[in-house]
Amino acid sequence: MPSPTPPPPPALRCPRCNRTFPAVQGGRCPHDRGALVRDRAGEVVAQRYTLRDLVGVGGMGGEVWSAWQAHTERLVALKRVPAGQAGERERFTRGARIASNLSHPNIAVVHDHGELPDGGLFLAMELLDGHVLTDEIRQGPLPLERALDLLDQVLPALAHAHDRQVVHRDLKPDNLFVVAGEDDEPQVKVLDFGIARFADDAADSGLARRLAVEVTQRHQVCGTPQYMAPEQILRGGIDGRTDLYALGVVAWRMLCGRLPFNGPTTHEVLRAHVRQALPSLVEASGGRVPAAVAAVVHRALAKDPEDRYPDARAMRRALRAARASLRAPTVMPAEVAPTAEVPAPSPRVQRVVLHEPSAVHASAVHASAVHPSAVHPSAVHLSTVHDTRRSVWLLAAAGTLVALLAGFVALRGGEAVPEPPHISTWRNQVAVAQPAAAGSRAPRVTITLAPAALPASAAAAAE
Repeated sequence: MPSPTPPPPPALRCPRCNRTFPAVQGGRCPHDRGALVRDRAGEVVAQRYTLRDLVGVGGMGGEVWSAWQAHTERLVALKRVPAGQAGERERFTRGARIASNLSHPNIAVVHDHGELPDGGLFLAMELLDGHVLTDEIRQGPLPLERALDLLDQVLPALAHAHDRQVVHRDLKPDNLFVVAGEDDEPQVKVLDFGIARFADDAADSGLARRLAVEVTQRHQVCGTPQYMAPEQILRGGIDGRTDLYALGVVAWRMLCGRLPFNGPTTHEVLRAHVRQALPSLVEASGGRVPAAVAAVVHRALAKDPEDRYPDARAMRRALRAARASLRAPTVMPAEVAPTAEVPAPSPRVQRVVLHEPSAVHASAVHASAVHPSAVHPSAVHLSTVHDTRRSVWLLAAAGTLVALLAGFVALRGGEAVPEPPHISTWRNQVAVAQPAAAGSRAPRVTITLAPAALPASAAAAAE
């Protein structure tokens, strides 16, 4: 009796292009060189989930498939994890249990979890249509506003988890899924609490001891080295501030396009997180990141948890304050409106006091007609007066007196007498008085007239 023909080997599927290939194809997709996995489309998991399309390949050798849940008539994302060591199974089960008790708009909903017949594990959660943050970061630094928007959504999700004493411990761009929310605005969903733990787990609990032994024996730590906090690397006590450190690394990579600490080996990366000084984010970004935002990221990346923000809400407040400072209008000094020049009132001549002609040299009078400041200070005295009519009469009387004096000298000596200074010359001398301020009373001006020097003969006749 001929032996039955063995079934053909299962087809393989590429997680990137979702194409299927025969098993003889090899381990890589010929189109994009993605690693091929077994095609499980059509399989039924836990008698209620029918696998459809391969969504991606995750950590711990897991595969993520879209699946149809018959009794609820909805599509879910189902993660299959192969059978592993006891510690891995315990971590996965604990993370699934913790995540299923979290309910927040920015945390992926976990519907169900359980064990497979082959000893593997599965986790059913909401199926999201979008992309992981890593896909955006690969293109380079994100625009500042987009990066701040995403951070502003992750922080309340962490606060929700931390309020329930849940620490994610593996926060990274691969675990931040971006979907289109209301009005097509980006919405972040925190994924994969697979290694989450309760912050108040006693260090000497049975589970903690077993995990510590596993870490020591396998020289591994729980988390992704590039995003791990120093206390997590050193296996010290962890709390919500451990996740804030990881988010600080995520923020740095979003804003700068690269990691703050890196190295050729895992050991070098871990060593840098513990001992290496943090570079300047402003300088590393080429000045694209404002100092106010960089200060928030720097504090989140402090080596000592005590130097970080006390919780996610405090970090969110600081980030929002930094963001508000960027939007505040720049206060410019108020421009001083040009003051219209008000013509100063002409000084009013109030009283004229005649001094002896010898009191002022004739050259001073001549110069004052062109440069009033050349008049000798003793020749001009300023004071306050109010009667303008009196000053006019005094000025006229002074002119008459000078004319009579000149005529008298001419009659006595018959010599030509220089023409007395014109009244305009006196007025020019009056102009040296400082004008009164606008709105104030007119100043009283006392002026000493210094007529041109007379010839010697005329002066003798005058005596």
